[in-house]
Amino acid sequence: MLASLHKFRTNSLFMKMLIYFLAVMLLLASFNLWSYTYFSRNVDQEIITYNRTITQKYVDSFESQYNIWRGLLLSQQFDERVQAIARQGAKACKASLDYTMVASVIQQLSSMTSHPSYYFDNVMIHYKAYGFLLEKEALIDADRMFTQYYENKNYPLSYWLRSDGLSSDLTASPSRVFSLRAGAATKLLMPIELNLPNEPFSLIAFVDMEKWNKANLTLPGSQQLILDAKENTIFESAKPMDPDKVPAWDGHSPWVMKQGTYYFFEKGRESGFTYITAIPFSLMKAKLLKLNWIILILFASTLILALLASWRFSRNIHQPLKMIMKGMQHTEPATFHSPIKEFNAIQNHMKDLLQERNRILLKLQNSASLLTNYSYMVRLKNLALDSHEVQELPIGEGSFTIIVYQLRFRRGMEHAPAAYRNPTKRIREVIDLTIRQPFPDSHTFQMEPDQLLSVIYKTSDQAEALEDGMRQLKLIFDQDVAYYLITVAVSSLIASSEQFDQAYMEALRLVYQSRPVEETQILWDLAPTEEFVGFSTDQDQEFYVHLQAGNEVACHLLIDRVLDDRLQHSATASQLLSFSESVLVRTKRTMGLLKIALPPALLNYPELLRECVTPGHYNRLLKEALTEATRAVILKREESYDLIQYVMGLLESHYQEDISLDMLAHKLNMSASYLSVYIKENTGKNFIDHLNGIRLNKAKELLEGSSLSIQDVGMSIGYRNVTSFIRMFKKETGMPPGDYRKTVFRRLEHP
Repeated sequence: MLASLHKFRTNSLFMKMLIYFLAVMLLLASFNLWSYTYFSRNVDQEIITYNRTITQKYVDSFESQYNIWRGLLLSQQFDERVQAIARQGAKACKASLDYTMVASVIQQLSSMTSHPSYYFDNVMIHYKAYGFLLEKEALIDADRMFTQYYENKNYPLSYWLRSDGLSSDLTASPSRVFSLRAGAATKLLMPIELNLPNEPFSLIAFVDMEKWNKANLTLPGSQQLILDAKENTIFESAKPMDPDKVPAWDGHSPWVMKQGTYYFFEKGRESGFTYITAIPFSLMKAKLLKLNWIILILFASTLILALLASWRFSRNIHQPLKMIMKGMQHTEPATFHSPIKEFNAIQNHMKDLLQERNRILLKLQNSASLLTNYSYMVRLKNLALDSHEVQELPIGEGSFTIIVYQLRFRRGMEHAPAAYRNPTKRIREVIDLTIRQPFPDSHTFQMEPDQLLSVIYKTSDQAEALEDGMRQLKLIFDQDVAYYLITVAVSSLIASSEQFDQAYMEALRLVYQSRPVEETQILWDLAPTEEFVGFSTDQDQEFYVHLQAGNEVACHLLIDRVLDDRLQHSATASQLLSFSESVLVRTKRTMGLLKIALPPALLNYPELLRECVTPGHYNRLLKEALTEATRAVILKREESYDLIQYVMGLLESHYQEDISLDMLAHKLNMSASYLSVYIKENTGKNFIDHLNGIRLNKAKELLEGSSLSIQDVGMSIGYRNVTSFIRMFKKETGMPPGDYRKTVFRRLEHP
């Protein structure tokens, strides 16, 4: 650039403009230098203030979380089901429990544990006097829980049975590393307890402090220490502080500097805990040094950019004038482009002529290209045209290979950079640039909205060149998998142009064998593929029953089982998509039959499926949809009337009619299989057992207190066939109805 300055005189337009730009740049550089000096003098205090703010945010997060934990445990403490289980356990320990209620409480604990914002590893209700507890998965003996599942020498069973040191408020104990499930894994957990006076049980929650600390720690390199009101350490970060190095706190100073480390202190308003954050001075100094370097680099970059901009702006003004002067000395005017409107107006008449010529040439080229595309489409789709017309269509000759590029655009394309706004055109250009060099006679065009196709004329000894080209395309396309995925299917080498349609169908069959992976796939050879039919007949019935019952876990396990089985047989992407669509459609139809409003995952499932690629994506989508669906089913059941009470009342009042399970299920708008399972699970007896029991009691009353015949007694309780009545009565009582009546009369005559 300096050498170029010698070409210009000091009174030239270029030098005048350059000097003006440099003067403005010097003023801006002076202001930036003053700002940097002022900032460097005050940045230390700003960094301390910033670190205090970060520490206060950490404290506020823990205090808020602590209040949430207190509220959650208190809600369980006063839960009527928890109180009822305590009363039941007082009678005969576990033998007297209502296990339906127990299952409901366990489900509630599991829901609390699985909530990501609570950071619970487990929540337990410890019935101390009865030796058992409820946790997120089951009812279990207390000694087994604390010796096999949550084991730590500082927290044996005797610790959880202690009576001293407890209060009616939430009590936090020091965090320790617990061995989970007989040493299979370990976790750093902080126990918190709630023990209200005169209650036979306590609530225990194990908080995953590593997860909580990782989620809330916003200052890498710092160390955290939390002390309770008695100054016992209840949590320390992965790099424990040396207690001898921690300075004493007077309760007022926000921070203390000791041995090259800043110690920030905060007192929790709700919990009364003391929070200590240690930040080495070297870390803060490193940040300051890094910030200084950034400022210096920005200043230098600004200076360099300003010099370049000054040079370019001056040249942009000088260059058009130079071209105009040059054009005035020749018969043909020179063409140029300038950002200045006035300069462009001088050469508008020349540009019009050039543009008109270019439009004519482009129109001719496009017409030829469109005609070639049409020619190949006619051959590929085997359209019925006149033979003379087909012969006149422009098309290459010789051995060829068909390559199909199946495109799959992902969600979010509308927010992609400008270069991706017309992705099909961009992909076609990339293919042309890559293939045209080794195969100049190749032709690439758009076959379908989501499909491109290349016809490559080659010989058998050019196979390696084609493989190299495909590898280059894969490297390019793999960089854009966030926006689209491409499956490339390469047909075998075809000798005759009459087999275009066969080569195309061969490539399409290869496309259907693509695998569910997030990368560009290049398929060369057909492989045998097993048919993926989805659910078997038994699995379909099992799915329907679990879905109607709102059994989220069972539905998830069934999906895992089917997908795991199919992945062992290498299911294709199209098979996974078809299976997922069938499950979602079946779920949607079932929700409609149950007259339940569709959740978002089922309303928008076609769009959500577009984003699924890997088996994990499909698994997560299906589980999310089934979770929403089963929860909606459960909510619907809870809002409606008591089903069991209704069924029992109906049997009591209509036992003498021809009542059946199918009739009752139709009346309740549900399947007979689901109703049968529901009655069995909630009462312990089948539908027919309930009906026979009611009829048997009514028959006994009529046999003992009336003179009706055996047939009339059977008719009056709903049996149209006296033989069926006698068979049922004998099965339940061990004797026919007539013998039973005689036995009753003899007992009355000889009391």
